[in-house]
Amino acid sequence: SSEATAVVTVVNPIPTSAPVSGGDQSECALSPIQSLTAIAYVNAGETLIWYDAPTGGNVVTDPSLNALGSVTYFAEAVNDLSSCVSLARTAVTLEILALPTPLITNNTGISRLDCNVTSISLTASGGASYLWSNGATTASINVTSPNTYTVTVTGVNGCSDETSMVITQDITLPIPVITNNTGATQLDCNVTSISLTASGGDTYLWSTGETTAIIDITTSDTYS
Repeated sequence: SSEATAVVTVVNPIPTSAPVSGGDQSECALSPIQSLTAIAYVNAGETLIWYDAPTGGNVVTDPSLNALGSVTYFAEAVNDLSSCVSLARTAVTLEILALPTPLITNNTGISRLDCNVTSISLTASGGASYLWSNGATTASINVTSPNTYTVTVTGVNGCSDETSMVITQDITLPIPVITNNTGATQLDCNVTSISLTASGGDTYLWSTGETTAIIDITTSDTYS
C-alpha cells in the first residue's frame, strides 16, 4: 500500500509597507538649543526600528538631533510574529539651522543727537535681508530722533535674530555767562585792559573772533 504525505508550507507575513514618515523637521536654533526626534508610524502588529543607513547600517535607539546640522534616520517595520522586515526603509531628516549674527555699526561714531549732530547713520550686517523697527528694509538707515533702533536680520537659510542700538538726544541750550574778572566796565588811564571769562558751555566763540574762554579787551565795545 502507499501512504500520502502532507506538505505544509508556512508563509511568514512581511509588513505590507514601509513605515509612514512623520515628516522631515527643520528648525532654526533656539537658546538653549532644542532637541528634535524623528517620527514614523507602522501598522498594528509591527515594531519600528531606526537605522543610520537606508540598507544595513547600525540600529539607532535615539533618532534625535540636538546640535547644529542635519542627520537622516531610516525607519524599518518589523512584523511582531514573523520578525520579517519591510522591503524598504523610510528616511526622516532632522535639521537645526544656525541663526545669523546681527550687527549694527554706527557710522557716525557717536550715539547722541545734539545741536551739531542732527543725523546718525547706522548700518546692519550679518544677514541677507533686514527689517528695522522704523519699518526700513535697507541695510543702512539715517536716524534723526532719539529711540532704541532694533534690526531683525534674516540669513539665507531663513532664520532670524535681532540686535538693537540706543540713540539719545541732548538739545538743551547752554546758559552762557560772562564774568568780568577785572571788576570794572570802563577803560581809562588807569584801567587799560579788562579780563572777561565765558562759561556755561564746552566751546566758545567771541564777537572778536577769539575761541578761548578768557579774553582781554583794550577797546570799548559790546562783547558777546
